[in-house]
Amino acid sequence: SGQVTHVIRMRPGPLLGLQPVLTGGIPTARATLTSAMRAQRAAGAVAGVNADYFNLNQGFPSGLLISGGELVKEPEASRSALAIGVGTSLSVARMVLAASWAPVLPEGSPPPTTRFIQGVNRPAQRSSETLLYTPRYGRSTPTGARTEAVISIDGGAPPAVGSTLTGTVVATTTKGGSPIPNGRVVLTGVGSAAKNIAPLVNGTRVQITLAVTGLPTGVQTAIGGGPVLV
Repeated sequence: SGQVTHVIRMRPGPLLGLQPVLTGGIPTARATLTSAMRAQRAAGAVAGVNADYFNLNQGFPSGLLISGGELVKEPEASRSALAIGVGTSLSVARMVLAASWAPVLPEGSPPPTTRFIQGVNRPAQRSSETLLYTPRYGRSTPTGARTEAVISIDGGAPPAVGSTLTGTVVATTTKGGSPIPNGRVVLTGVGSAAKNIAPLVNGTRVQITLAVTGLPTGVQTAIGGGPVLV
């Protein structure tokens, strides 16, 4: 049978660019590429192509997603990601999540224990891990056995990649389903990681670092993929 290849050539300019989108609008909703294109038509979308793969059961992207500077989903360390810079600047590399959190202690206290975050805006995949949920995930976190701390971010700063956020715990739960309005994030511990979140009672000050190693400086947009072919 014959094969058809479509090639899109894009000239750099202020009205043209590449932008990853979630076809269903949130990381756990699936939809067709054509429906996503229809939804983006008013914003000037003229062409679309399937990009990163996704979890068949729960719908979330397999790898990295950075949109508008916000870290929406962590990278898959075993696969590559495409960093989309200004104009025609593109970079392909393996990238790794290096996010962490720690309580903010009074001056003179011993240094706090820094703990790593294994996932961003996805359901739990391991028996024990710490996850971060942001407003880009949807209205609320998944339900189930988990220990959560809802953190109100100082000044309502968005969860931008490469940033360090500080905030105050305003709610806790062991059942999930925590609302995630703008200006708040949720730290979740499942399995044995729940004991690390449990001490975060209301009023606790927390610092969260959102870093992705291998991401070029200043990149505001990226999407997972791989393996690297060229």
